[in-house]
Amino acid sequence: AGIQEIGQYLQLWHRIEHTTLSTEPGRLTWKWGANGIYSARSAYLATFHGSNS
Repeated sequence: AGIQEIGQYLQLWHRIEHTTLSTEPGRLTWKWGANGIYSARSAYLATFHGSNS
């Protein structure tokens, strides 16, 4: 490995060194919907979030 690759490895290491892995299954949540559940309505509202009417 060259100097550039070692630098990239060290940058990655610093980003993930405090990461803890778990045996729990992963879970996706939709922050724009009630209870983290995606719906077409929540996607529509998210599209215009912050817009002036």
